[in-house]
Amino acid sequence: MIATERHALLREILAWVTLAAGLAGCGGAGQDPKSSGAAAQPAPQAIAPQNPAGQPAPTPAAGASAATSAQSEEAYDKGAALAAEGKLQEARAVFEAASRRDPLDGSLASGVAILRDVDEGRANGEAVQRIFRAMEHANAQRWEEAHFDVDEALKLAPRYPYAYATRATLHVFQGQYPNALAALDEALKLDPKYAQGYYNRGAVRAELRQFGAAIADYTRAIELQPTLWEAYRNRGSAYTHKNDPQAAIAEFTKAHELRPRDVDTLLLRGAVESATNQWDAAIADFTKVIELDARNGAAYYNRGLGYDQKGDADRAMADYTKAIELEPTDPSPLINRGRIYMGRREYDRAIADYDKAFVVAPGLMLARFNKAVALDRAGRPQEAIHEYRTFLQIAGPDDEANASQARQRLATLERQE
Repeated sequence: MIATERHALLREILAWVTLAAGLAGCGGAGQDPKSSGAAAQPAPQAIAPQNPAGQPAPTPAAGASAATSAQSEEAYDKGAALAAEGKLQEARAVFEAASRRDPLDGSLASGVAILRDVDEGRANGEAVQRIFRAMEHANAQRWEEAHFDVDEALKLAPRYPYAYATRATLHVFQGQYPNALAALDEALKLDPKYAQGYYNRGAVRAELRQFGAAIADYTRAIELQPTLWEAYRNRGSAYTHKNDPQAAIAEFTKAHELRPRDVDTLLLRGAVESATNQWDAAIADFTKVIELDARNGAAYYNRGLGYDQKGDADRAMADYTKAIELEPTDPSPLINRGRIYMGRREYDRAIADYDKAFVVAPGLMLARFNKAVALDRAGRPQEAIHEYRTFLQIAGPDDEANASQARQRLATLERQE
């Protein structure tokens, strides 16, 4: 029997959304200053919007267009750079103008809120400048300078929750999660209505696999700021880890309602739908992703899995081929396209796909086993014997099912020699 690579949950898809890197709303280390990456992962990114000190939440919008998102990113970069230089009024004007265009962009809302805190006397201007400058240092991985600026900010504004949230951000970037939790605890002691503080603490707790506590924090964040769509999305991710897929889908659906054009929410919902064999729903979600982002290889691959499971080999083949084009270092679509070629008795094409899979993932036992089967079915017994033997020499305990088949077939081929 040919073996299948069925990663219905996009590689690491249920892990990446657990940790929000942009805890202070000022960007992520090693990334674009506005983008907040999720700890873990490729690709999709979790964002932590901030409205410190109980500022009003933004009004829900229909979802930013790609053009609006690009404009928002550019505006955030400009505003953050101005704030780091101490040009706080100019920075606030930039953030406010951009936030009116994209009211659910959390980072822009953060910029508005923190600079409003200065104007309304809740924060020290120099402290705020140092907060933005700390994140600028963090983006360049200048950790000593970043921590120095945060420490100085806390000396200037010892009761400002946002400064503690920024300290937490630095700890997160450096993988120091217990220290991040301690900083967020301090922020929440100072402001028990700090919605993004709960959101960020939930993200860190999820990274520590404390999913029940994470759900509680996301829930409190949502109670305080019902439009915090990322909290719904991350709570959905936590529910997947708690083996509650229907609750997860409900959370992703709410996040999608608030931010319809967020690709990552659709990827997550589609992944859970795939895992629960809701193939039509999954295909619909991955199709929406492709409409929004035509170069999203994960969406093509996972939609291909859906078509594959429904027996639509032609559409599955087309999607696997597109995924290979967009993500040439991922062996999974190569394995599955090779399996379809096997079913069509196009053995040379199947073998070529398995050989390509070896190149990008030399230790992938599935590719070696499937290549042996393809050679066997193609009537090339000597080459098949060699591949079966090679597979059995390096197969591990997790490969036992395929190894058993390989031993049986190898014994038959050797008797026929």
